[in-house]
Amino acid sequence: MINHAIITLLIAMAAMDLPVIGGRLWIRVLIQGLCLFIGLFWWAGHLSMPRVKAYWPLAIYLMTLLAGAIFSSDPLFVMLQIGSLLGVLLLSTAFAEQKVPTRKDVERAAIHALGTILVLIMCASFVLMIIGSPSAYQYSTGEYRFQGVYAEPASFSASAGLAIGYALFGIRRVLLKIIIVAICAICLYQSGSRTFAGAIVVAGLLTGWIVYRHHRMRILKIGVPLGLIAIIVVSTANLKTEELVESYARSDSISTMTGRTVLWSAALSRLPERLLLGYGFTLGTSSISGEVSRPPAATGSLSQLQQPASRAKLHSGYVQALLDSGIFGALAYFAIFAVAAWRLIKHERTASYPFFCFVFFFCATANFTETMIHSASVFRSVIGWTSIALALSLARTPTMVGKSAIPRGPEK
Repeated sequence: MINHAIITLLIAMAAMDLPVIGGRLWIRVLIQGLCLFIGLFWWAGHLSMPRVKAYWPLAIYLMTLLAGAIFSSDPLFVMLQIGSLLGVLLLSTAFAEQKVPTRKDVERAAIHALGTILVLIMCASFVLMIIGSPSAYQYSTGEYRFQGVYAEPASFSASAGLAIGYALFGIRRVLLKIIIVAICAICLYQSGSRTFAGAIVVAGLLTGWIVYRHHRMRILKIGVPLGLIAIIVVSTANLKTEELVESYARSDSISTMTGRTVLWSAALSRLPERLLLGYGFTLGTSSISGEVSRPPAATGSLSQLQQPASRAKLHSGYVQALLDSGIFGALAYFAIFAVAAWRLIKHERTASYPFFCFVFFFCATANFTETMIHSASVFRSVIGWTSIALALSLARTPTMVGKSAIPRGPEK
């Protein structure tokens, strides 16, 4: 039951990010309600102190969120958001605690099912780009950005990064890797997302370094020449190429990170008003007058983009956690990432599949300038929390399953 539920959750959330399916709240309520019930049912019969200790950062974070809900402006809404997150975490941790012979097959099935869906979405987006469909672009902050079949460039770029991770660490066939990476890279370039491009590089290098420990020198030998080639190509590029790079880099917005620093400064200036427990889970943006859903243009103001706080984001998961849950919750949130990263590094022989290792570092890196791991309302957040649960479970892996738990390379 747990195994089928986790696959259903991930695939359903991936599909719900698409405009043709998303926007139906009852689907999310039904799926995550079932996750909460199944997760509670499993933990009720398998609760033990060693298991609880493995996930102590998550437990502390949830307790701070519950405490903050009491003092929030909308306690009922915040409690519903916490319940949604709780359902995902209970199911993910229950899945991480399954016996390896069962979990291994399910992980493989989940990886390939998700990877196939993401690749098909990228291919469909690539076709829209080729034919020049207007619906595949969004006009934002004074420019057109590619969003493919999604409703926003951020969701598209996140899925493109995950699809590249699947190609690099989820399949073996070299030709197929090259084709998928090429399609996704072209689409990602068109989206103009510096955040996710950088996250792919960081996650790819860290995952390769941790998982393929016997090939670390090979990673350096390949990575350094590729970096030098990139420098030479950029240095000798003609004017037309320079214009394309300038369009992608958007250097006029770097000083304010496309308005993000303006948004963060305004939000952090209001933090002392709710220093200890914050404004309530998902309501951190309500600290700003003229609530916004995306960062203003580099030369703009906060009042340019207005939306209800319940739908707004601060475009940094770490800043969002600080405003949502205050100092106490933010410390627990930061501890989650620190402990998860440490366990991935320490237990490299028994780490999770390379793909989920990539997912964790990809989401953790992009989380600096995008709200990646936050509520359980979007796919990128759900799969990020799932990767965290698997990483935290590694504290118990050596005694439970031994060194044969995880393959040394991508599955076919």
